[in-house]
Amino acid sequence: MAQRPVEGGADIVLLRIQALQPHPLVCVLESTGTGEVLRQRKHSVVDYPGLRVRTRESGAVRAAQVAGVISDGTANYATGFTPFASLGTVNNGEVTVIR
Repeated sequence: MAQRPVEGGADIVLLRIQALQPHPLVCVLESTGTGEVLRQRKHSVVDYPGLRVRTRESGAVRAAQVAGVISDGTANYATGFTPFASLGTVNNGEVTVIR
């Protein structure tokens, strides 16, 4: 299994609806890729009256487990590993031809 830590974590701001004031969260997560890497390519052409739209997409995705800290300084909202995560990359593009 390859491990890919999120360097430096991230700052997430939670807006409390009742007070409408920002509430900072500390987010430090580590992900571990599991299973096979799935690769996908798509190409589509859609014709409308007067125009044609072409799209292309390619990418890869892999299941992952993620663990770490998401905290407001009082509680940790991310306890244990989550089995419902994924690591992925996607490239896409679109061309619209107007006739």
